[in-house]
Amino acid sequence: MALFPRTRCELSRIFNQLVRIIVEKYRTKLLVLHPYLTPEKAAEFASAVHAKGAPYRYCFGFIDGTVRPLCRPGVNQRDFYNGHKRQHAIKFQSIMLPDGIIVSMSGPVDGRRHDSYLLQQSGIIAQLEATFYTPVRQPLYLYGDPAYPLQRHLIVPFKGHNMDLRKSMQQKDEPSATMCGVGIC
Repeated sequence: MALFPRTRCELSRIFNQLVRIIVEKYRTKLLVLHPYLTPEKAAEFASAVHAKGAPYRYCFGFIDGTVRPLCRPGVNQRDFYNGHKRQHAIKFQSIMLPDGIIVSMSGPVDGRRHDSYLLQQSGIIAQLEATFYTPVRQPLYLYGDPAYPLQRHLIVPFKGHNMDLRKSMQQKDEPSATMCGVGIC
């Protein structure tokens, strides 16, 4: 690497150690929803998302897992190997609001873990179930990709097999197509 006088593996180890230090020091702040996000603010975001053309009336944010590649570890290679991406990695999960603010960041976890594992470990759904409702007790929910399980506070697109993406995007009543039109995809 021309910029740093280190090999890729050395830089990967340095980065991973820094991530561990940050996570250990700020774990409580990383694993909960940011105080910026209140049920009232979530309802405001849901109205904005719906006004932009989304078919979902109470969707206030977007959740997704991120795979960050790393050099092949010397030990525990199976734990870090992500079969979907076919590389060794660590994974994070974030929740982003329509204004671009990331209100929750969970992880890192081993690259072999599924997004649903990250969701369960983060405790986000329990927090949403405790307080995130409209005044008429309708749940406010997040929109996630098909890797996530459908839950009361988490909506996902159809998980059909062998669907042609372009064909599904052309259907006017397809919620996933509309969400992509809002700028989510």
